[in-house]
Amino acid sequence: MNNQKGVRDYVFVGIQAVLFGLYFYYLQFSPLEANLPTIGGLGLAAIGSNLIVMAILQLRTTLSPFPTPVADGQLITTGVYSLARHPIYVGVLLMGVGYAWYAHSSLHYLLTLALAILFYFKSSYEEKLLLSVYPEYAAYRQRVGRFLPWSFTA
Repeated sequence: MNNQKGVRDYVFVGIQAVLFGLYFYYLQFSPLEANLPTIGGLGLAAIGSNLIVMAILQLRTTLSPFPTPVADGQLITTGVYSLARHPIYVGVLLMGVGYAWYAHSSLHYLLTLALAILFYFKSSYEEKLLLSVYPEYAAYRQRVGRFLPWSFTA
């Protein structure tokens, strides 16, 4: 594999950027109250952000917004990557749902759903590429779920 980014790489990242942009453009913060949506929503968002940070720290130079694996990268299967094959996506989705819950925002729930659908297709494409670069990815894929520690299907 030559690690050259294709059109799909740019399409996935472009759609992701638009969804992130819309999400952040419509952010609104309310006064903090001691109620379930505030505590639960911000708690989910905090868990999501911590998951993202842990995953990024593990990836180091292998990190890329593009599905195509970076040249001279390595397959990470330990730490948070032993719980989910795509923990950054999980973290983003937890943050999205958490904020939507906190803000009582139907728009943010819809944007998070759109991100979940995008991440499913982006991760499917990414995994085909990972299988071609890392033969051991097949066994990892059988052991660890895509977004959850368990897997319904690969």
